[in-house]
Amino acid sequence: MKNHFNLWMLSLVSVFLFFACKSSQGTTDHAVEAPNLYGTSWQVETMGPATGKSAPVMEGTVITVNFADKSIQGKASCNTYNGACEIKGTNMTVNTLGLTRKMCDEPRGGMNQESAFIEMMQGAQSFTLMEDGMLKINCSGERVMYLSKRSGD
Repeated sequence: MKNHFNLWMLSLVSVFLFFACKSSQGTTDHAVEAPNLYGTSWQVETMGPATGKSAPVMEGTVITVNFADKSIQGKASCNTYNGACEIKGTNMTVNTLGLTRKMCDEPRGGMNQESAFIEMMQGAQSFTLMEDGMLKINCSGERVMYLSKRSGD
């Protein structure tokens, strides 16, 4: 009787271990290394709230982000910008950005878009490289930007 009980307990433990190990397949116990953004160039496609629909960059404008060693620079629609950027893992901190001071009348609303981009970039908090290759930058105020990698990188 005692042997049957021990055999039954051993079977139960074996089944438990089998399913416990089976359910963990496909998952990892370690964090995936964050991609190195330094030396890459991106183009902003959409900007907006984290929930809801982001707005595409206005037709006739280009917003770029070029990551160099602890700095970023690019075109913010009308003006160019540059500044310090620190990346640790998937966390990102952008210090105050320097910006040229051109005024652009076209397209209408372009300067507002530029101001929104600079504000969002200075509030960058983290990033995710999406499965489709897009770069998602999470900004303060529950806002996000989606960027595509520029050709040649």
